[in-house]
Amino acid sequence: MKTLPSRTPTQARATSADRLGQRPAAPLWATLAGFQAAPVEAALTACALAALALAIGVGVRQPGALVLALCAVAGVALAVATLMLARALTWPAHWWRRIVLVAIVGSGAVLRFRGLAFGLPYVPHPDEPAVVNVAQRMLRTGDLDPHHFVYPSLYIYLQAAVYAVHLGWGFTQGLYTNVNDLPETTDIITTAPGIYLWGRTLTVLLGIGIILLTYGAGKRLYGPRTGLIAALLVAFAPPLVDDGHLITVDVPAAFFTALAFFWLVELYRAPLSPDRHTRWWPIVRAGIGVGLAAATKYNAALIVLPLALVPLLRRAHAPWRVWLGGGLAALATFFLVTPFAIPELPVFLNDTASVIIHYKFQGHGRFESNENWLYYGRYLWQTFGPVWPLALGGLLVMALRGRRADLLVLPFPLLYYAALA
Repeated sequence: MKTLPSRTPTQARATSADRLGQRPAAPLWATLAGFQAAPVEAALTACALAALALAIGVGVRQPGALVLALCAVAGVALAVATLMLARALTWPAHWWRRIVLVAIVGSGAVLRFRGLAFGLPYVPHPDEPAVVNVAQRMLRTGDLDPHHFVYPSLYIYLQAAVYAVHLGWGFTQGLYTNVNDLPETTDIITTAPGIYLWGRTLTVLLGIGIILLTYGAGKRLYGPRTGLIAALLVAFAPPLVDDGHLITVDVPAAFFTALAFFWLVELYRAPLSPDRHTRWWPIVRAGIGVGLAAATKYNAALIVLPLALVPLLRRAHAPWRVWLGGGLAALATFFLVTPFAIPELPVFLNDTASVIIHYKFQGHGRFESNENWLYYGRYLWQTFGPVWPLALGGLLVMALRGRRADLLVLPFPLLYYAALA
């Protein structure tokens, strides 16, 4: 009788993990995995540092040139690393991965902290006072009802918490004598620039968090190298760098959407129970992430679609557990951090409707019309340069090969772009 070869414990665990959907899909850079010197990690480190130097010289107000130069730097660095470092270096790959992650996060942090006090005490961006004025009023009056819901309430409350800490610090430094020293409005100029500086710092910290969450999600789905490449692109993404200097809801919404997707990946990878049911805590946690994203910017609620797909991709029994549990957790979280939406339901409905009417029918500087899909396509090309068609190509490859991990990633960007269009 023929004897089958025995499997090592590591092989057995890998096979079991693959059945559970925990094994990462093969990364695009898998063909380079055999190099002992980890040339891809070395190249990414060079990319991060070179692009940081370039960005400091060029500045974040020329995003197209920055992205084009970053692509050139990436190609040269990768070629040099592959040809010259493969034999010269013997460091383990995981050392390089730690180095490149530190380089990427550090570079992203420098770009976001640089120029944080721009414009002050003048306030050139019209969307910042829409958050700051409400948060300051909460501190002055003690009334936590925002009384308007053009934006959800989560980031306003986070800003109010930061301002409270700043105010306490300001008392000890002689900057303020009482809470009424805060200005009633900052529409054009502010008499408390420290408020803006601290508030923008919160946006910066959330922007850095996006880089880490992107790496974590990419690593868990496709492997560490793909996670590092994704983190590099996010660290130098011009809109995230630009908006990372502002007290607006865009970067916070991106952070909480990234957090929700990270928890969705954890739900996707979580082992099923012996009867192939999805466990409750990963479901609830993913739903909380969806609720936090929607409570920062309404259209971020579209991240709920990947949540609905998880039990189908995992072929779990009773998918209604994910749909019901995740949906209830998302709704409960949204109304917990937007608590006055129900007591002021007419105002909430009118304000959310006004956002749709404003963009769709009244106009907001090229962000409206029946050809929004074309406008945003041009915007992404002008902003990201060749990265934009490469991203489209990547989405097409993912759609054609149809791996389960790809089907988890695809819905949100496609649906979000469709909603914008």
